Amino acid sequence: MVASILHHLSAKFSNLAAYKSLKQKVNNGKVYITGLNQTGKLLVLSQIRQDTSKKIIYVVKNESEQAALKQDLEQLTNTPIYTYPDLKSERINRKEYIADFLERASATAALTTKEPGIFIFPAKSLIEPLTSPASASDFKVGREYNIEELLVQSIANGYERQTKVFQSGEVAMRGGVIDIFALGNQYPYRLEFNGSQLEQIVEFDPVSAATRNHLDLIKVPAIKSAKINQYLLDLMEPDPKPYLLIFHQADELFQMLYELYQGSNNNRDNTILTTVSKQLDILPAWHFVAIPPTERDLIRFDLASAPLFANNLNRLANEIKKYDSKNYQIILATEKSKQLLPVLLDHKIAMGDQPTDKLALLEGRAPEGFMSAALKIILLTDTEIFSPITDQTGHAKKTPRRRQLAFLAGIEKGDYVVHADHGIGKLTEIGTMTVNDISREYLTIQYAGADKIYVPVDQIDKISKYISVAGEKPTLSKLSSQGWKRLVSRIKKESQEFAKELLDLYAKRALHQGIIFEGGEFWEKALADSFAFEETPDQEQVIQDILSDMEKSKPMDRLLVADVGFGKTEVAIRAAFKAVTAGYQVAVLAPTTILVEQHLKTFTERLSPFGTQVAALSRFRSTKEQKRIVAGLKTREVDIVIGTHRLLSPDIKFANLGLIIIDEEQRFGVRHKEKLKLARSEVDVLSLTATPIPRTLNLALSGIRDISTIETPPINRLPIQTTVAPFDMSAVKDAVLNEIRRGGQVYFVHNRVATIASITNKLKEVLPEVRFVYAHGQMPERLLAKIMEDFRQGKYDCLVASTIIENGLDNPNVNTLIVDNAGNFGLSQLHQLRGRIGRGQIQAYAHFYYSAGKLSGKALERLKTIASHTELGSGYQIALRDLQIRGAGGVLSKRQHGHISAVGLTMYTKLLNRAIEELKTGYRPQVDTITVDLPISAYLPNSYIDNEAQRIKIYQQLALVEDEKEMKGALSEMQEKFGDLPKEVQNLFDLLKLKLLALDTQKITSIVARNIAHSNKPIEYLCNITLTIVVKDKNIIAALGNIGAKVSDNLIKLPLAGLGANWIDGLKKVINLLK
Repeated sequence: MVASILHHLSAKFSNLAAYKSLKQKVNNGKVYITGLNQTGKLLVLSQIRQDTSKKIIYVVKNESEQAALKQDLEQLTNTPIYTYPDLKSERINRKEYIADFLERASATAALTTKEPGIFIFPAKSLIEPLTSPASASDFKVGREYNIEELLVQSIANGYERQTKVFQSGEVAMRGGVIDIFALGNQYPYRLEFNGSQLEQIVEFDPVSAATRNHLDLIKVPAIKSAKINQYLLDLMEPDPKPYLLIFHQADELFQMLYELYQGSNNNRDNTILTTVSKQLDILPAWHFVAIPPTERDLIRFDLASAPLFANNLNRLANEIKKYDSKNYQIILATEKSKQLLPVLLDHKIAMGDQPTDKLALLEGRAPEGFMSAALKIILLTDTEIFSPITDQTGHAKKTPRRRQLAFLAGIEKGDYVVHADHGIGKLTEIGTMTVNDISREYLTIQYAGADKIYVPVDQIDKISKYISVAGEKPTLSKLSSQGWKRLVSRIKKESQEFAKELLDLYAKRALHQGIIFEGGEFWEKALADSFAFEETPDQEQVIQDILSDMEKSKPMDRLLVADVGFGKTEVAIRAAFKAVTAGYQVAVLAPTTILVEQHLKTFTERLSPFGTQVAALSRFRSTKEQKRIVAGLKTREVDIVIGTHRLLSPDIKFANLGLIIIDEEQRFGVRHKEKLKLARSEVDVLSLTATPIPRTLNLALSGIRDISTIETPPINRLPIQTTVAPFDMSAVKDAVLNEIRRGGQVYFVHNRVATIASITNKLKEVLPEVRFVYAHGQMPERLLAKIMEDFRQGKYDCLVASTIIENGLDNPNVNTLIVDNAGNFGLSQLHQLRGRIGRGQIQAYAHFYYSAGKLSGKALERLKTIASHTELGSGYQIALRDLQIRGAGGVLSKRQHGHISAVGLTMYTKLLNRAIEELKTGYRPQVDTITVDLPISAYLPNSYIDNEAQRIKIYQQLALVEDEKEMKGALSEMQEKFGDLPKEVQNLFDLLKLKLLALDTQKITSIVARNIAHSNKPIEYLCNITLTIVVKDKNIIAALGNIGAKVSDNLIKLPLAGLGANWIDGLKKVINLLK
């Protein structure tokens, strides 16, 4: 049914002006294509397949993208689709190696024919010679052969000798008979000789040995590539006309090739990369891009992201009604129609079951939803309808410190990573391998000298992303060297010394007797009840954590991280009110005068009904008024004062200060923070931020400060649709008019005071019907305040402003943001600016424009990050990405820089965190991690969770589970999100439980099973349990002996067969014995 949807949409696509323009350029040079999501690209590819006879060569980032695209395309076209997989290690899984070799060879052969086809290649294949089998061997009945030489030649051609042949790539000989299972054949051949003469060739069934066919002549291809050294682009260079070359995510692909070039010390590799780069400059190609490098040769589609509903089916029904009334066709492609139908019927929405129906509900999976104003079509999939808008991982709760390190652990192919035992490598592949019928998902990490290790995903806790001091690339570790272990040992020792210094600083503060804010429960409930909105679960948890901290004698020092518009201010109001009801005053520091005024308005509205006196100290207050407020602080007539760094002036004295709230802490300079330190030794401190600076982040993750996060967006909040493109005045004009026509207002950010008036005049010329006004921080205070208030009251349509709008302006009628010269802004600035819009339930749009050809590498990275992180609650991840782009230079003191470069920030933070925990608790665990490697298929199958990044994130979360309660919670959450657990996932949780049990004993360092059977014998697993102790207890030794185990010093050797069919439970009993 989904195929019919895609065919229907593909036909619609062919009528788009953008597609018609694109079709005309099928024989042109470079074409850049933007404004398409995954489904849009698929539709373009499907339609162009019908409109051209060219062979389509489609280059994707990696093998998982290749497999997903093939699966989707197979629903749309009968054209042969060829893929070019990475060759798996022949030693690890010969069966997969042969299958991959055959698939590559088939693709290479088809490229040289005249038949049409779609060829999907991973980027890496551009710099590898094409796989083309060496010459095939001919065998003809009646000819003379040397049977011994024939066997030797078969083995030389890649065939593996066995006693019997059962799968492709095997050869066997007994007497005058050779059996060979030729590459690409469904059945093996039997060659029967009489002396040296080939007497008979038969094709036979390897299981029953029954003859299927008698043959006179056969060809047996080699399972090794001919040494032709021909590359993919070499085929196209002489005559590119038969081919249409398309790059899936061109900006990322070229960056990947550049990194390969930069990271290669092999002169031959560098020559190849140089050649490929030149070919790419010359050859005609289509480039799908998120950020177009130029407006020339650009085709812009209008596909926007579909709205997200996060299982809010009533809102879905209302949106269907709304867009139905606007004459949109709305298609729901879902695998959960039974869940949807009752809600739609309740709302009296009748859905058809054909893709041409105006409202269609169709069973099946589509890649990704979209909206098209040009086509008047909305496609919604299960991702948009049911998936949570943010991935709820529980980070808002008081999670263990170890879990908070997961914020730094996001990894993907191509990243430099750190393995705790082996050092710095490069993650080159994520894939499933099957050995002895046991399937697991592995991470392939490449080290110096082309060495590789394969890490099962259940050991992902040993791996972290490498983040450097200044964004530099690391040197890969050598697997054969002991240098990594020596390095980690030295850094461990030095991190313990540094941990002592950090703890001394914060211990001095902790020694002070803090304030215990008691009573006021009645008023706290009354304030909570007066909140006009429903608190999100994260908000409720954070409020509970903060109010609990305030009731303790230890002074609170908590960092609250919440994205813009996620409810930090309400949390601050609750904390401030608790302090006031307990008889104390509150100081709220904000970085800008405008934010001070915004907070004054919000705090007053919420707290004045309860008799709380709120005042503000800023440039907007007259000298007389400031004197009155300062006097009121001394006499306690003012309960809460909100101000900029003016609050740090010497004349500010409090009668009874109990709480300091610092909004956007990262905006205050070092000098201001030093003054704060003097004031905060005994009072409670709550710091609020959307994008924490690295030092603050690091201290929180290192266990020095408490940290809370709000990741749940307010109900019905929509992600902001974000565009990044070269500056184009016609696009600016469209964006402004679209917002004005729907009754909204616009922010246009231009951060140069010298030219802000001239850019405003230029906008007035282009858009004479729009009311413009400009504002910046160097204006007289009262004029600036008047402009801001006039704009808020709707007297102007568009405010052209400097970054003064970055903090505090809360105007729900502004839902379009345009940023000029966005490449000049920091990543957190871009995120803060975007946070000024989309604060209600109206779809908001952010347009970040840059000067074509003037972007630095890091500016491009910042813009790509802001374009890709559009999901609600992404501020924390943006802060971490900013850290990766800029490096970790500002995180710790200069003497730490060398350590961070040597092992990466994440690994260093882990070592520091461990040292801090040991010093704080006085407890040093004997065992921190356990290696568990058992013969059981344990992983998240693609059929269960098809998104690779999501699978990796879940593996990381599972690796950080610390007890059975957390494990059960993770299991329950997975069932709720993805459905019943397949056997492989149940096995994954069994391994996790086993690992937790073993870790709890603090006596086991590894549980590893290996097949000890000789070749051609039944598999027999021996499990080695390595201990930190020598087992001397006679009862334990006797109990282990009863199940066939042998105990030798600190090693238990245990045949798994001795534990019976349910050997996992048997291993749990063995572990419990050791407790």
